[in-house]
Amino acid sequence: MHIGIDFDNTLAYYDHVIRNIAYEEGWINEHCQGSKRTIRDAIRKLPDGEQKWMRLQAEIYGPRIGEAKLFDGVSYFMAACTLRGVNVSIISHKTQFAAAEPNGTDLRQAALGWMEQQYFFSSSGFGLGRENVHFAKSRAEKCQLITSLECHLFIDDLPELFTDAEFPSHVNAILLDPKLAQAMENNVLVCGSWSEIEEVIFYG
Repeated sequence: MHIGIDFDNTLAYYDHVIRNIAYEEGWINEHCQGSKRTIRDAIRKLPDGEQKWMRLQAEIYGPRIGEAKLFDGVSYFMAACTLRGVNVSIISHKTQFAAAEPNGTDLRQAALGWMEQQYFFSSSGFGLGRENVHFAKSRAEKCQLITSLECHLFIDDLPELFTDAEFPSHVNAILLDPKLAQAMENNVLVCGSWSEIEEVIFYG
């Protein structure tokens, strides 16, 4: 089996970082405890909201990626994959530089550095090869990579990926949605946590 996994907001958890930056910038108040989507929607309603949101994304995926956390349950899931000889690839729609900061942090190197800190590439950690990490410039290219790498299953947090016409229909799809707020077609399984994903794939 070959499992493909998205990176941002699927392996790396940013909700607390988003909230912190939005509060520091005065875009939300201290009582706002919403999810990433709630805060994003609130910021977009502000004057120049789309530009503010793009600036925030440039921060969380670049200079402040070190504040991101590994989603609960990922380490157990990766261990289960290793135990069963399951091949894992990380396939991320991530440009090299943020549109809001074209001369800023190299976002791909920042992501690889974060994975290094989380022991993704260590033999005593997840044991993933760097060659198993792929970055795509667009959603269409991401879909093409999922096909060309012959993934049997793909895990992502964005429903838009699975409804894209380019997403390969023969690949099984799991949407990670901790709030269980997304309604998907029957061919996409919605899971609220990584422990649930592990249960479905290996014990279901």
